[in-house]
Amino acid sequence: ADVSRTDRRANPARGGGDPGFLWQAGGSVMMRLNASQEQNELNLERNKPFMTAEQRKLCWRMVILPNGPKPMSREDFLRQFPTALEHGKLAPGLLEEACRTQNAADLNCAFQIGNMFGYTASQMEILCHLIDADWHGLHESIVDVLGALQPPGAVEALFRVTQWTQKHLEDIGVPHLAEGAIWALSRIPSSEAETKLEILAHSDKANLREAAVWRLEQRHKAA
Repeated sequence: ADVSRTDRRANPARGGGDPGFLWQAGGSVMMRLNASQEQNELNLERNKPFMTAEQRKLCWRMVILPNGPKPMSREDFLRQFPTALEHGKLAPGLLEEACRTQNAADLNCAFQIGNMFGYTASQMEILCHLIDADWHGLHESIVDVLGALQPPGAVEALFRVTQWTQKHLEDIGVPHLAEGAIWALSRIPSSEAETKLEILAHSDKANLREAAVWRLEQRHKAA
């Protein structure tokens, strides 16, 4: 029996398909392929390293490793990578670009520079954004930096960390990050930080409660 035009459109493999339909179907396939190629190109561009391979090597040469080679001096590093700093601290562009491209290798290098030369309070916002990101493994380092900078604007971000589930903390490899966030909160001289610590001191989770109570005691002694 002859296959109807409608059936041929639905099943071109059965033969005798409508040429117009087949042309449209082929066009749709080409459009999908082009869209897929464009998306792949965008993904490649988004994850494109901001630092050169040589600059990345310079960052790691500053790291002290057990039984490793003598680390590069600060002077040698700056002579070969002068744009790494701005006003003597980590250049904001390095941190921002690593975040924009979600490039974990470049972010690690930016932290190597920041740990060696320091960060600025203006970088607080991007650090708070990074603390919630799941594409890197530097959550503990971020908490440490925020604790050192003591920016009042980081209180909410640090408190959020204390509310993550233990499973999530273990999944990202930092089971004691909540206690670290409580330490960082205790270093921020603001009433908002004090309020968050008081809330944590009444937590139903023993580890949070004990850490917050102890930090509050130390905070009040130092006041």
